[in-house]
Amino acid sequence: MYIDEGTDVLVVDENTPWPFQTNESLVILPFYGEFGHFVNSFLRQVHYLVAPSKVVCCRNGEEVYFPSATGFFYDWTDQFQPNQKVGFRDCWPPAAVFSPTHEELGLLARLRHLFPDYRLTFVAQPLRNQQVKTMPVPITYTSAAFPEVDVAVCCRHREWDAHRNFDRWQFVLEPLAIQGFRIGVVGEAETSVDFDFVTFRSWAHDCPAHGVVHALSIPRLYIGTDTGPSHLAALISRALLLFRNEACSYLNYLTETVTVIASGRGVPVRYLQEGWTQPERVRAAALQFLRHGTFL
Repeated sequence: MYIDEGTDVLVVDENTPWPFQTNESLVILPFYGEFGHFVNSFLRQVHYLVAPSKVVCCRNGEEVYFPSATGFFYDWTDQFQPNQKVGFRDCWPPAAVFSPTHEELGLLARLRHLFPDYRLTFVAQPLRNQQVKTMPVPITYTSAAFPEVDVAVCCRHREWDAHRNFDRWQFVLEPLAIQGFRIGVVGEAETSVDFDFVTFRSWAHDCPAHGVVHALSIPRLYIGTDTGPSHLAALISRALLLFRNEACSYLNYLTETVTVIASGRGVPVRYLQEGWTQPERVRAAALQFLRHGTFL
């Protein structure tokens, strides 16, 4: 953690001790990157920055992700399109320095005018895996205005790391819908696969963030691959059925992090190592749980 000389912004880097307590009031600058890093790192880092007052730059409705914030600021523009988002911004690994765009420099000036006694703060680096597992955040939201859902899924469809896009979702989900189970999809319209038999889409509501948290909290089962909503499901879902492309060279965050966090909450979790290549096993495990309340 250090003060950037060019902008006088507090930069939260990999050396920051958690929780971090300060006597300064903070304004947290916007997060522009992927939802998985938003959940695994950013919202946790914001929660564990302990300050007398803490204003978070977020989108309208995303307040649900920041229960310890004392205020919010919405008048800012996303710097990257959904297909550009990688890590914390638009590149990986994220830099440990603050290199603001021209638009961000304008945002800094406006924030200093509005919050002259606050320290502007930029979260630059993700948490380590062990930190993620020991920094839970209490996130809750449900609404009777949203339809009931039995199964929640995230049907990822992104250009970045396309090998992580599972292309057999219809084979897994349509038989569940035919048997009367209500399917909800969470994510963004531009980066999700959609189906006619789906009854709930988080992006179709005025406040997508509320839709995401509701759709992950209410259903009897979440089914997911190694994607952002799976990391949020670890914190709030009632049961999880997980699988991934085992050919992926990345650390298996599903076994190393998601299952650990969910199991620590005492909720049922099953990881299917063969699920990617044998989707019938995913469908069978889902039906088993929905009918009997257990994966056994």
